[in-house]
Amino acid sequence: MANFLGLLHKIGNSMCYFVLKDNGKVLSWLTVQPILKEELHTDQFLTKKKIFDDELNPILNNPNFIIANTSPLKNMVGYHTQRNA
Repeated sequence: MANFLGLLHKIGNSMCYFVLKDNGKVLSWLTVQPILKEELHTDQFLTKKKIFDDELNPILNNPNFIIANTSPLKNMVGYHTQRNA
């Protein structure tokens, strides 16, 4: 289980996704599978979600926690540029 963070752009022709694992690590995955509506309220899913949240929340609430940018794209021109309004 992981939380979807967004799309990873400029990686070949495949669509790639950023996901957040329960250990606070951000990974890029080529395939993701959404939770089905029917699964959202099952005891099995709610138990998994609680375990996931219980493991992740202390990490994210730690003031010293930083998600490092380890992307191979971080040095590419335009990857982190902001548009001027």
